[in-house]
Amino acid sequence: MQVFEEIEKLHLDSLNDEWVQYVYDSEFMEFGDLPPEYESAIESNEDDVRIIFENIVNLIEDLVNRDSDTLTRISTEIKHQRLSALIGFYINDGNKNILISDSRNNALWASRLYYKLLVIPGQTYHVYHSQLFTHSLSCLKFPKAVCDLEGTCFMGMRLLNEVNLIIKNLSGFVNDLRNVVQKLDLNPGEVNFEEILQNLVDITGGAILYKFNVDKVALANVTRVIYEVIDMLLCSSNGQPNPMAIKLLFKCLLQKLVAASLDYRQANNIVRASFVTYTGLILKKYAQIALPSFLTLLQHLAYRLDGSEKAEVRMTRVNLTVGLMSLLPQRSFRSYVRWMIRLNSSTKVPHRQIALEVLFKLLPYDPEETNESGAETPRKISTDTIGSEERSSQNGDATDSGLDSSNKTSVNLTDSEGESPDIVPELIIDNANFEEDVPNILQHRRHCVPHMQIVRAIYDRVNDVSSTLRTRALAIIIELLDTPLPAVQKAIIELNGMNGGECSIASVASRCAVDERAVVRKAAVTVFHQLLLRIPHPSYCTKRDSRLLPLTLEMISVWERHIREPERRLLWQHLIDRITSSLDSECRTAYVTCAAILYPLDLQWANDLMKLCKFID
Repeated sequence: MQVFEEIEKLHLDSLNDEWVQYVYDSEFMEFGDLPPEYESAIESNEDDVRIIFENIVNLIEDLVNRDSDTLTRISTEIKHQRLSALIGFYINDGNKNILISDSRNNALWASRLYYKLLVIPGQTYHVYHSQLFTHSLSCLKFPKAVCDLEGTCFMGMRLLNEVNLIIKNLSGFVNDLRNVVQKLDLNPGEVNFEEILQNLVDITGGAILYKFNVDKVALANVTRVIYEVIDMLLCSSNGQPNPMAIKLLFKCLLQKLVAASLDYRQANNIVRASFVTYTGLILKKYAQIALPSFLTLLQHLAYRLDGSEKAEVRMTRVNLTVGLMSLLPQRSFRSYVRWMIRLNSSTKVPHRQIALEVLFKLLPYDPEETNESGAETPRKISTDTIGSEERSSQNGDATDSGLDSSNKTSVNLTDSEGESPDIVPELIIDNANFEEDVPNILQHRRHCVPHMQIVRAIYDRVNDVSSTLRTRALAIIIELLDTPLPAVQKAIIELNGMNGGECSIASVASRCAVDERAVVRKAAVTVFHQLLLRIPHPSYCTKRDSRLLPLTLEMISVWERHIREPERRLLWQHLIDRITSSLDSECRTAYVTCAAILYPLDLQWANDLMKLCKFID
């Protein structure tokens, strides 16, 4: 038979048993060089190895539907271990020598031959090896790997032609892969199941689609088949979704999202959008089974410290987190917001920075329902959650135990600095309403947030030990003081004691005005500016308390060095209004003094106002 003639050209008899056993003993991780006698034998062929592999693949494909006897002979007569070791060698060689076109093509066709052998009845038992199967999937990385060599080894049209040729060859590769996965019935219990998913996810990011003018139709077809393969892996043999498989897929997607946030260039927006979209589609498709793992992915995404020392990376991570949060149904969204509020008081500065920015981005959302007194209705938090919050404030970092899909979810990760364990507050999922929540996934909705709790959490960071966080919290408060959003305005009024109590924001700004860091002092002065111009405290006009005067005078004297003329005139007019409305002579005197600081060369107005004040008395 012709197929056996082609297999004979591989000279499997020339592979010595020692080399084959070495490959198997290393679990297909080490191959070394081919035996010299085998190299001599293979060089005697008229056709190179790629053509032999291709011929065998085509012949087996013709035999699958019409000649079962020949397939049975292949299953029983060929030397399985030698052929598997040889296939593994060429796959490994292609992965190590991506620059060499012949090596890449040999790896692709060796992988396709391996897949054809796996679909032959009775052959799977002889040739399937988890590590070898995983190695074969590395061929999916070839387009991206070649693109990364732009400017070093390939230029212009040559690079484009190379990438398009690889994508064309992958078309048959992924179809063979789909047929194999249908037969193998792989499950999360496989040793390399997570790595298999990781290799499949690699090609779905779309990085090369917009970076180069590649064949978009061919690439889309390859990606479509890969999505089908992933869907097969996510379901058990009975067709039901496998929670563990979905959890591992989200773990793979987490790594891609983190990597995409590290490369924060605008050119990579499409890559991040692609992974976010696919994550959302998985959440919608598998709904109730996928939601706990998706919530845990969100926790990890906010908690991972990779590259978080850079502000650009943090903001990219924040945008990813907020975008993925929008996919959640309302109750799960509410639970995650409260988890984020607890993360805002974490022991690590990057965690607090990320939480602060996430909370700030949530403020434009609708307010939660209010009770009869007008306050936001609080959500019950179990004692387990409170206990975990206390543990969070007392400990450091912990090792990663993987994504947890249970209803009570906590994040345990490893910090690169090797500090002591820190368990992030647990995310409690409301089981009573969980199933009711699931149909709302990805449906059009308006999320609601507890504005008062969020504003309070932001305010707490003004007292942070990190000057960067103090400055950022003050900057956010400045924006909040000028916001037109009614829910935020109400929260600021309640926080600021606008109903006759102590002015909390003014009090904390006064402390920051004498901060050791100049940037914090400048931000504090700007807070005073907003307080004076936007929401003046009613007690400033009525309270007879001269203890406030030295502080006001000190504040103005610090601030006047930074103020521009338009704002200087506004504040001056504000002080004049206070002079004429104040009932206390000492207060009027202080207002005049403050106003004089703004225009020290023109004090005629001050004399006129003092006369007016005496007349009022």
